[in-house]
Amino acid sequence: MTYLQALILGIVQGLTEFLPVSSSGHLVIIQSIFKNFKQPGISFDVFLHFGTLFSVLIYFRNEILDILRLKNKKWIFLIIIATIPAGIVGILFKDFIENLFNNPILVAYALIFTGIILFCSDKIGSENKDDNNITFVDAAIIGIAQAFAIIPGISRSGSTVSVGIFCGLKRDVAIKFSFIMSIPAILGAVVLSLKDFSSINSSLYGIYMTGFFSSLIVGLLSLKLLTILTKLKSLKFFSIYCWCIAVGVLIWMK
Repeated sequence: MTYLQALILGIVQGLTEFLPVSSSGHLVIIQSIFKNFKQPGISFDVFLHFGTLFSVLIYFRNEILDILRLKNKKWIFLIIIATIPAGIVGILFKDFIENLFNNPILVAYALIFTGIILFCSDKIGSENKDDNNITFVDAAIIGIAQAFAIIPGISRSGSTVSVGIFCGLKRDVAIKFSFIMSIPAILGAVVLSLKDFSSINSSLYGIYMTGFFSSLIVGLLSLKLLTILTKLKSLKFFSIYCWCIAVGVLIWMK
């Protein structure tokens, strides 16, 4: 792997991890179109996820510190509740979910669905709940949305933010909750892959750090962009993108 490839992969990770366009869906599409495409090694993939994890930690640092200092104890339980559905689905349906990553047609229809919920989120929602008014039922519903986002093509950020808005959360609160609740999942995936770090050749450290910092920086920019567009009720632009990609895939696969 070259420095340029590491830079590009980091940029792609930073963009698709946070913008509501489904990073897993894009991976399936790329693999189906470019038959010789190979995913980077698991250790490099972990470095990219480290980068986007740090993006969330930096962007929401004040809110996270408040939670850790127990100034917002309720959010600890809300995040736990929201994390449970995806954990259950991931454990019980692991093999079934893995098979979905071989079906670009399914991804196309899932992207259409993602586009619909993004489009509707600009039109629907009372937006009257702030940080202190999120209920445990809201957390459970948003958590179920995150569980469905395990399906490639359904955006995790798009579905959780949109469902949060449907539940009446203010847009900035929906974004905040969506990404803070993603921390346990990302951190868990990173911890499970730590054993692969021992196989990293020291000559590749520079390349790995290039991927890390590019995903971190682009991740921060993506979070800022998503926050601005969500507040402006402009998620429909992402819905149009998802629909265009979906139609392109369906035509390509015919």
